[in-house]
Amino acid sequence: MVLTDIRLFNKPINTRRLPLALQRLELSYTQNFLSLAFSNLTYHNPSGVRYRFRLRGLQERWQELRGTNRVVYASLPPGEYYFEVTSVTPDGSKNSRITRLEIDIAPPFWLTWWFGLLVGGVIALGLYGLYRYRLSKERALQQTRARIAADLHDEVASSLASVRLYSEVIARKVSGQNPQAIRLLDRVQHQVQEATESIGEIIWSVDPRHDRLEDLLDRINEFARHTLQAAGIEYYFQGDRRVEQLALSPQQRRGLYLILKEAITNVLRHSDADRFTLRCDQQGAFLEFTLEDNGSGFGRQSNQSGRGLGNMRRRADELGAELKIDGGPPGTRIHIRLKIT
Repeated sequence: MVLTDIRLFNKPINTRRLPLALQRLELSYTQNFLSLAFSNLTYHNPSGVRYRFRLRGLQERWQELRGTNRVVYASLPPGEYYFEVTSVTPDGSKNSRITRLEIDIAPPFWLTWWFGLLVGGVIALGLYGLYRYRLSKERALQQTRARIAADLHDEVASSLASVRLYSEVIARKVSGQNPQAIRLLDRVQHQVQEATESIGEIIWSVDPRHDRLEDLLDRINEFARHTLQAAGIEYYFQGDRRVEQLALSPQQRRGLYLILKEAITNVLRHSDADRFTLRCDQQGAFLEFTLEDNGSGFGRQSNQSGRGLGNMRRRADELGAELKIDGGPPGTRIHIRLKIT
C-alpha cells in the first residue's frame, strides 16, 4: 500500500512513491488544499479493491472509497494531522498494513505562541510605561501643588498678616484723634481678616498633604465646634471611619468644604436652633453628607436662592453633586450626594 501522488492546489509536489514508513509533510498555513492518491500494488484485480481512510485530527472514523483512489481536503486549518489508508479486497478481506502520512500545517506567525508572548510582552511594557508616565505626571502635579501652597503661604498670607499688623499700629496711634479714620481702619482689618481666612482655605485645598476625606472632616468639625458651640448650639458629628481614607480632588475638597461651611453659617445666623448634626457616610459609589438642625426652618415655599443657598447649589453643580434642601418646618435638612471614583 503506497501513496502514489500528493498535490497542493492540484499541483504535484512529490511524484515518487513513498515508502511504507511514517512520513512527515510540513506545510505552511497557505498550503491547505491537499489531495492524496494511493494504490495497492499486490492485488491482481485493482478495480475491485476498496480503500478505507481517515485523517486523524479532523475525522476519527474510517471512511470507504469506491471507484477512486484519491481524496481531497480543502481549507485545512493549521494543526497536526495523520492521514491513514488501507485496502479491502473484493472478497472483504482487510489489509492489516496501514500506510500513514503525518501532515503538519504551521499556523500563521500571528497565531504562534511566541508571537502571542511577544505581543503580551509589548502590551505589558506599554502598560508599565503608561503607568510610570502617569505616576511621574502625578508626582509633578503634587510637587506643583505643594509649591503653590508654599508660595501662597510665604508671600500672600505673610503680606496680609503684615497689612493687618500695620493697620493695628496705625489704629493705636490715631486712637481718639480721628473717629472716621478708626472706622476705616476697622474695615481694613475686617477685610484683611476675611482675605486671610480665604487664602488659608485656598492653601489648604491646594496642599496635597490634605487630599484625604479625613482632612476635610477635621477642618469642618473644627469650624463647626468653634462657631456653633460659642453660640450655645450643641454640635454632633456621626461618621463612618472607614471612609476617612478616601482621596478627594482639590476641587471636591474645597467645594464640599464651602458647601458645608455655608450650611453651618446659616444654622448660626438664621435657624434659632440649639442642636445641629452632621453625618458622613458612603453608599456604594457615592459619598453622602446629611446636615440637620432643630430650628425654625424656612418653609418649603420660601425663596431658596437666598441665605447662601444659591451659592451652595452652584458649588454642588460644579462638583456634579446632588443637593437636596428641606426647609421644614420643623428644622432644616440638607442632603449632599457626590459620586466618587
